[in-house]
Amino acid sequence: MLEAEMQRVRRKEPQALGAWEYAMRALWHLGRYTREDLVEARRLAAQSTVLDPGATLAFNITAFSHLNEIGQGWSSSLPQSVMAAYESASKAVALDSRDAASQTALAACEVFIRRTDDAIARLKIAIDLNPNLTWAHGNLGIALTFSGRGDEAVAPFNEALRQSPRDQFNFYWHYLMGFALFIAGRYPE
Repeated sequence: MLEAEMQRVRRKEPQALGAWEYAMRALWHLGRYTREDLVEARRLAAQSTVLDPGATLAFNITAFSHLNEIGQGWSSSLPQSVMAAYESASKAVALDSRDAASQTALAACEVFIRRTDDAIARLKIAIDLNPNLTWAHGNLGIALTFSGRGDEAVAPFNEALRQSPRDQFNFYWHYLMGFALFIAGRYPE
């Protein structure tokens, strides 16, 4: 559904975009994983928040764009990028604490600041709020992996892949599952 929405809004003229359309364009850029696209994702997300400051999606996109920039080694200042991601995700949770995607974004930030126990607890809340949120399952796998619990991390990664087998971000779950298996000492797998 999101892929169809991203394609639909890419055909619209910029002056005809609303908050949702800006967020969908930002999400499309987020998924391209280039330095320039991450910057563009943040620019579009900012436009979305101007039009609808009470919506969480653009704040979540902004948080993940900063985290992806860190993960790719493109951040010019790791502490500033982590803080920007954390602030954005915190705003989203403050706007709607029952939004599973916002809880997931904040938990992903908590992993980066080595608060993995908090992240695991938050991701379990996110999964309770929305058991179908692939990102919550995948990020739970990440938090478990980075807390040294590689064996436990495999199940959430598998669930993320099962729920959305054609997701554009699946490479991420495969890659990190390999890391979890390594941490668990399951080298042949």
